Amino acid sequence: MLVRNVTMEEADQLYPLICLSVRKELDREQFQTYLMQALEKPTRRILLGYDGGIPVGFVDAEVRASLSDCALVGCIHSLFVREECRGRGVGTGLLMNLSTQMKKMGCTMMTATSSRVNVRSQEFLEQRGFLRSQYAFTRELT
Repeated sequence: MLVRNVTMEEADQLYPLICLSVRKELDREQFQTYLMQALEKPTRRILLGYDGGIPVGFVDAEVRASLSDCALVGCIHSLFVREECRGRGVGTGLLMNLSTQMKKMGCTMMTATSSRVNVRSQEFLEQRGFLRSQYAFTRELT
């Protein structure tokens, strides 16, 4: 298992994983644009996890300055591993690598959210030291 920071050259490997994680095909050109913008930010980390040389998972996170914590916090936007590859340490490897990078960037904690019905994801995070602390809410702006 290998984990490394994404580059624009790996966009073709990341794109199908992102689409699989959101269960829809995203506009390819728009994806490229957003990926390029994300990679330009020094506070953003997007990592790919490989199993047998094949990309099977990713994590997308960002450092933010939290006023309520008076600290830098690593915020995980997405963490995904292909279903058939779960249980092989890819997700754990992604989290460990990300944790190391976030610590080096001065973060004192990391946050993650999960779908309310995705109990498996919640258990995964709790088994790796995350605590249930808040409810997340979303609202579309149309």
